[in-house]
Amino acid sequence: MIDSRDPFEPPALTDLRDGQAEAWRRAFDLLWRVVQRAAARYLTDRGAVEETAAQALQETRVAAKTAGSWAEVGALAVVIARRRAISRRRAQAADKRPPEIVAPLDPELVGEDREPPQYAALRALDVRELLATLEPTQRELLEDYFLVGLTSEEVATKRGVPAATVRSQVMRMLAHLRERVQTRRNDPARKCDITSGDLR
Repeated sequence: MIDSRDPFEPPALTDLRDGQAEAWRRAFDLLWRVVQRAAARYLTDRGAVEETAAQALQETRVAAKTAGSWAEVGALAVVIARRRAISRRRAQAADKRPPEIVAPLDPELVGEDREPPQYAALRALDVRELLATLEPTQRELLEDYFLVGLTSEEVATKRGVPAATVRSQVMRMLAHLRERVQTRRNDPARKCDITSGDLR
């Protein structure tokens, strides 16, 4: 028997809500490329993209029971795929971080092939001084976010605030630190003369 339906026609929403297997097969066929593209915006490994897309479609199948239209089902699938891809990318980035973080820019750890020790020493002092301009709670937030590798949601849970608040605080603190760094760079009294080895 030949199916005379348009292959691009979405399945009936009632069939999706009822969990009919044929309706979901058609829905998966229609949504697969869209969901893959959404995941591929954040992931480069093809296997990770496909796995994330498949997980997103499975999650969509559960979440679609409350959807009011086919367009909502499609939008829901894309949002789920995007969120899963972002979470996966963050997890991959966290896995690449070294298990033990050493003090940044320690002059003894910077080899001669990287930069002169005078620059490393000056930069280490600058970082310590800049971090000292922050309140202890702000320093702790930056450490949790960048050194420990917690997500904004995890930091928010730890602090009892919304995740959006954590993200905005991090952005404000980074802007503050960038401004301070720029001010220090323009200060002639803080230049380093590497030929004499003198730090001013």
